Amino acid sequence: MNKILVILKYVAYLNIPLILGALYFIYAPIFKGEPSGTVENIPKVLLFLGFALSFTSLRDMKRIDKMGRFVIE
Repeated sequence: MNKILVILKYVAYLNIPLILGALYFIYAPIFKGEPSGTVENIPKVLLFLGFALSFTSLRDMKRIDKMGRFVIE
């Protein structure tokens, strides 16, 4: 059981690249000079944030290390 919790702990860190991917889809059209492109990317942003939230829920909230506190806060 403890081995599964360790695996889920490290899988839960996949939320960081997913959040960064969502931020990319939000800000890339703005930097390219097409602010209307952000409206077209809303479904992608919501998809990435939904997956990030699901990976965050894999974390064992009773035991949080320093990196986990940084991510959550």
